[in-house]
Formats: sequence, C-alpha cells, structure tokens
Amino acid sequence: MGVIKKYTILMFLLITSINIYSQIVEIKKNDSILLRKSDNKNEYYITLFNKENIKYNKINGFKYDTIPNIGTVIKCNECRVESYGFLIRKIKNNKKNKGSIRTVENLFKDKKGFNFGGGYFLINGIYYKNLGTPIE
Repeated sequence: MGVIKKYTILMFLLITSINIYSQIVEIKKNDSILLRKSDNKNEYYITLFNKENIKYNKINGFKYDTIPNIGTVIKCNECRVESYGFLIRKIKNNKKNKGSIRTVENLFKDKKGFNFGGGYFLINGIYYKNLGTPIE
C-alpha cells in the first residue's frame, strides 16, 4: 500500500505543478493569426504569424522551400520562423487566472520558455487549452 500512496502523491504533485506554471498567450487585435475550426466540436487550429520575421525573410531573400509531390515545407538555415501552428480546445471555465501572461512576440522570441503542457490562449476573452507542441 505504501508504493501506491507514493505514486498517488507524485501524480498529484505533477498535475499541480502543471497548473501552477501554466502560461497564457494573450492574442491582441494587432496580432496576425489564423483560426480554423477542426473536425472536432470544440477544437480549432490556430496559426500565429510573426510580421517582423516575415519581413526579415522577405528583405533578405530567404524563402521556405517546398518539396514537389509531397507538399512538405522546409525552412532554410538562415530563415527566421514565420509562424507556429497549434491545436487548441475551447474550455468552459473562462475565469482562468493562474499563470503568467505572455504575448505572441514573446512566444516567438523564447519558444523554449513556453510550458506547452500547461499552456492556454486567450482570444477575445475566451480561453483555449493548448493540446500539444507547436508546428512550424
């Protein structure tokens, strides 16, 4: 019984730590995003664009390449990341006030510092739970 109790406490601490360190990316009106509905009822695809990186790549002539017949996009070595895509789910509890609030610009500057397991997006006052790691 002692082993089961120990694992129960560890699981509780893990779940609590994810909720304590949750981060919220606040989407503002001047941010460039694309929000599309997925096949599931409350799930959406969101793509965040970084205008500065797009402009930098365009000015310097850096381009993303596409592999013919597959449609896979490859980023050049000198290119800056132009967008991130996420699968998100609308959550019912709109009174989520735990965690630190970040901006889209901060996310592009420090992707490694973002807690994807406990991440949320705030879009027009509605909270969405991040369901995974970003797709470049």
